[in-house]
Amino acid sequence: GGGGPGGGDDGNGVGGAGGQPDGFLFSPPPSVPRSVGDAGELVDDQTQTYVWGTAVNVHDTQQRFRRFIEHFELPEREGVSHYDQKLREIREREHYQLDLDCRHLDAYDPHLYKLLVAYPQEMIPLFDVVVNEHVVERVLSEDEDTFTRIQVRTFNLRDTRAMRDLNPSDIDKMVAIRGMVTRCTAVIPDLKMAFFKCLVCGEAPELTFVDRGRVNEPPMRCTGCNNMGTLVLIHNRCVFANKQQIKMQETPDAIPEGETPHTVSMCVFDSLVDVAKPGDRVEVTGVYRAVPIRVAPNQRILKSVYKTYIDVIHIRKDTSSRVANTAAREDAEDQRTAEEEGVATAGARWGS
Repeated sequence: GGGGPGGGDDGNGVGGAGGQPDGFLFSPPPSVPRSVGDAGELVDDQTQTYVWGTAVNVHDTQQRFRRFIEHFELPEREGVSHYDQKLREIREREHYQLDLDCRHLDAYDPHLYKLLVAYPQEMIPLFDVVVNEHVVERVLSEDEDTFTRIQVRTFNLRDTRAMRDLNPSDIDKMVAIRGMVTRCTAVIPDLKMAFFKCLVCGEAPELTFVDRGRVNEPPMRCTGCNNMGTLVLIHNRCVFANKQQIKMQETPDAIPEGETPHTVSMCVFDSLVDVAKPGDRVEVTGVYRAVPIRVAPNQRILKSVYKTYIDVIHIRKDTSSRVANTAAREDAEDQRTAEEEGVATAGARWGS
C-alpha cells in the first residue's frame, strides 16, 4: 500500500503543520497504527485479507472508511459528522443513494482516495458494506427490522479528463469527464438474475447471477430427474434491472481547432436512467471499461479489438455553462431609456 494519510503536502492542500488539511476538521486522526484494531487488540498481519490482484486490504479499507464516515466534519458545521447527518437525511427522504464527494475523501485520507481511483469495482462494494453497517448500528431505530440498502455514488474527482485523453491505461479505473449528451436510448431490461426450470420434472435450481452479460448456467444434467438438456430459462421469473445507453460528445470549447469532436458511450442503470437528456452538459463519474465484441450474434468468436464504454456511477449536471437569459433585463433597460427620452415603445403604441 501507499503512505499513510496526513503525510506531507502533495500540492493539493492536504498537508499542513498539524497534518490536517486546510478547511476540513476531523477527530480522531484518519489513521491509526496498522497493527492495532478498534478494540486495541493486536491484529496478526498474516490473517489480513487482500482482494486478489490488488493492493486493497479488506479489513484496513473498511476501518479507514468507517472512521471517515463517523468523523469527517465540514468547517461550517463543527462537531457534526457530515456523512452521518447525510445518512439520516437519506432515511427521511427515502432516496437511497449516498453522494460521496471524493474531495472530502482525498482531504481526510489520501491513501483511500488513491485506492478508490485505481480499484473502483473492488472499493465501492466495500464502501457499500460499511455504509449499510453504519445505518444499522447508528441510524435505524430498534423497532425497524428491514431497510433498503444504500448505494454509494462517488463524484467530484480531483482530476477531470478530456475524452480524447482516455487511454488503455485508464481501463478499469475511475474517471471523470465532461461533455454534452447527444443521444439516449429507450430503457432496456438488463438481466441480473436468471431462473431455470426443468421441463420434465419441474425442478428449479436457485437463481443464478449474471456477471457482465455472462450467465452462470446450471449443470446440463437436471439434479431432480437426471435428464440431460431439459433446463430452460423462464423469463417471467428472472430479475431485471433498468439500463440505458447514452452517447456523449465533447463540448465545442474543448475541441482543438480543426479536429472532429470525440464521442464516448456510457451505460447507466436503475436510478440514473433518464437523469441526463440530449442537450444537457454533464460531468460524469464512472469506471472506464473495455468489453470484447462477438463477430456475429450467434457465434462465440470474439473480435480482437475491444469496445470501450463508461459504466456510470454519478451524473452531475453542469449549470454554470448555460447561457443566462438576459432578454427580460434588456427589455426593462430599453423601456427605461425610452421613458427618459420620451420615445414611445411598441407596447405603448398599442395601448398595452
